[in-house]
Amino acid sequence: MKKLFVSLLAILITTALFAGGESEKSSSKSKAMTALEKWEQHAQLGKYRPAKDNWAAIEAAAKKEGKVVVYSNSSRVTKFCRSFTKKYGIQAEGISLKTPNLIEKVRREQDAEVYNVDVVMTGNATQFIPEFAETGRVYRFVPTDIQPLLYSYAAKVKLGIDHFGATVVMYNTQTYKKPPITTWWDLTRPEWKGRLVMTDPLKSGSDFNLFALFVEHSDEMAAVYKQEFGKDLVLHGTPNAGYEFLLRLIKNKPVLLSGNDVAIAVGTKGQKNPPLGINPYSKLRKAAVNNLSLGVITDLKPATGISKKNTLSISKFAPHPNAAKLMIRWMMGGAPGGADGLAGYAPYHVLGDWSPRKDITEPKGQIPLKDLNAWQEDIDWLYKHQAKVRDFWIEHM
Repeated sequence: MKKLFVSLLAILITTALFAGGESEKSSSKSKAMTALEKWEQHAQLGKYRPAKDNWAAIEAAAKKEGKVVVYSNSSRVTKFCRSFTKKYGIQAEGISLKTPNLIEKVRREQDAEVYNVDVVMTGNATQFIPEFAETGRVYRFVPTDIQPLLYSYAAKVKLGIDHFGATVVMYNTQTYKKPPITTWWDLTRPEWKGRLVMTDPLKSGSDFNLFALFVEHSDEMAAVYKQEFGKDLVLHGTPNAGYEFLLRLIKNKPVLLSGNDVAIAVGTKGQKNPPLGINPYSKLRKAAVNNLSLGVITDLKPATGISKKNTLSISKFAPHPNAAKLMIRWMMGGAPGGADGLAGYAPYHVLGDWSPRKDITEPKGQIPLKDLNAWQEDIDWLYKHQAKVRDFWIEHM
């Protein structure tokens, strides 16, 4: 009995020690969670988000914070940061990065527990939403007075939307009185070999999504090929018409340039054989500045291009959360009623960029986004298949 008692006592002590160790681990985890919850409570985000934003209180708190940092995939960040500072007297620091670099920068900083950024504006929603929004790295913030003004296709996105854009094919309107091609397959014809200019899709996730969507819409690509050439498409070791198109496009030697250089190469006047260019629709704004003759092919088959989302979010542990909220409201066009005009949205009020808000009138000549014959970013499909398409592109380019 004495031996049995000693054995039971040893077991109880061991169990208590083990439980104590687990308790310490649990307590440590609890402290980490509490830090995030405290920040959420202070920032009034997550489960602490109120039903209605108090903008007087937010603005007062933002002015006490005195600063806001924005990471943006758009070079126009300097313009809306400058107008924000002029409006509120709060220092706004805008850092412009290519989308892949921006996403990687946010990831690395957060992994190292370095929290510098407040507002994140980026493309490639296909990657950013699953890896950042759905994992708690960033928070959706759409002002409660703007939410009812959003188009349905913007309201249902898991992050805020600064603007929608599109990637399309541009041509020289001085040389060509009408678009010189009618389908994407025309770009694989011999006469366009070396005469297609575009940015390197590997340097922009949102631009690469266009090329991935040719694969998703391979049935449409096959049907258009048959309409164009009067015969069924013959594959050359590729899985489907989408991959076949990419292979033939690559073999036709597209020239890789920067976005602005694409517009200049296509639209410079006086050319006999100007190239075509795959470029953001919004680069049309460069036509007047650089005296270019630029047009967009809006009836290309099977689709004009791809419609893209530029998302807005507040980073986890943002050091200036109230200034971040004020900045996002500014970027989305400011308070309803237009007292500040277009506010921070002004740099994006151009042909080829679309506001998510129904109360913001689009610029003259803008095709309504719902009428643009463009493929939408299919986030689930692209997230699952983008890497495979990218590997194919790298292998054959």
